Amino acid sequence: MVESLKGSIQSILKQSNRALALGEILESLSEITDTSASAVRQALNELEADKKIIAFPDATLGPGRPKYLYRLLEAEAILESPITRNKVEAAAEKRETQLSVRRLAQGSTRLIS
Repeated sequence: MVESLKGSIQSILKQSNRALALGEILESLSEITDTSASAVRQALNELEADKKIIAFPDATLGPGRPKYLYRLLEAEAILESPITRNKVEAAAEKRETQLSVRRLAQGSTRLIS
């Protein structure tokens, strides 16, 4: 169960292309499975310990207990040390750019046909 939960969380983060808060992850998981918030927190902590995701405080919020955002780590960011939010964001941006170029190329190929 835990491994499938971790896999589901990784899939949700991969599809989002951005950092997600716990509430957003729970909302997405509710469409797939019925799991508790504490089980999701535990899975997130294990994924972070395994260096599969990175957690960082949401800088847009004011005072009070910090809420964390979670993002899937890119393979390129893991190879570099230390892992920082900027490196993860840069790797994600690079992937998004590559996907956009690929979509444009596919769209232009269809127009020529």
